[in-house]
Amino acid sequence: MFKVSSNDTIAILSLILVTVVTVFLTSGCQLNSKGERHVFNIQLPDDSGSVEVLVTNMHEFLAEYDYHVVIKPTSGESFECDLFPQTGGLLDLALEWFSKSGQCGPFVKFDHFIGQEPQSELIDLGRRETVSSSQPSSNYQSAVEKACLGRRVFLGRIDKRLEFHAR
Repeated sequence: MFKVSSNDTIAILSLILVTVVTVFLTSGCQLNSKGERHVFNIQLPDDSGSVEVLVTNMHEFLAEYDYHVVIKPTSGESFECDLFPQTGGLLDLALEWFSKSGQCGPFVKFDHFIGQEPQSELIDLGRRETVSSSQPSSNYQSAVEKACLGRRVFLGRIDKRLEFHAR
């Protein structure tokens, strides 16, 4: 039988602690790799094009994500923009399509939910502009009223596990 001194015990415990912390940090880097990108390609109704939502991890250890959208109509130029200010964490993101009505639209609407109040971004493809419910100076309410004149189609949602659920 051999004796273990208190210095040896401390050294062994320190080695175990360093190993556990290293394994934890390494697995964290693999789970939340900076720059890791998830791409969702969602078809629009009536063969009118597609919406591509790109969710990119912005930090190695924190749940900070950048949301970018590219709308590719079958006729006309693509439209790109960033969605929502960085709030930290993943969003539960719902997508809706509103067909063209008169001189307005078509529109793609994105809603996300953090806390009690949803935030929305409405993209008017006819005017090639984005209006947000988080900006009091924007004409968000007017744009929503115009969008609601067209046919409304729920496209689906992207949940916090980065899975798409179709309509």
